[in-house]
Amino acid sequence: LKLSVAYNLSNRFMVVLILAASALIPAWGLLSFTGIGLGFQKQWEVYLLSVSFGLCLGGLQSYSRTLYANFVPPGSESEFFALYEVTDKGSSWLGPMIVAALNQGSSDGLRFAFVYLLVGTLVPTIVL
Repeated sequence: LKLSVAYNLSNRFMVVLILAASALIPAWGLLSFTGIGLGFQKQWEVYLLSVSFGLCLGGLQSYSRTLYANFVPPGSESEFFALYEVTDKGSSWLGPMIVAALNQGSSDGLRFAFVYLLVGTLVPTIVL
């Protein structure tokens, strides 16, 4: 919030910035499969990146709600935010199910889970 206020950044720009920062986490995870010594090699890296993802997630949620509010027609806020909540909570099972299916479907399932997470963060970044 301080960054957006200090530099007068829009909500859209902040969502794109946070999504781009979040995309670095699965990209770092994919580097561990290359064999060049980068990526998740130590347990502390997982903890550090989990904390950074948690910090990004809170900001992403608040900025995306604010961005969504800009598109809602006046007088229809309750209907549109009800739809937002249903789709937000109603689809929360989908990501873990896809990652579990990828993990069980092949011996390199975890690698494909990182690809799924990378695509899931890069596509919205590009679309916005």
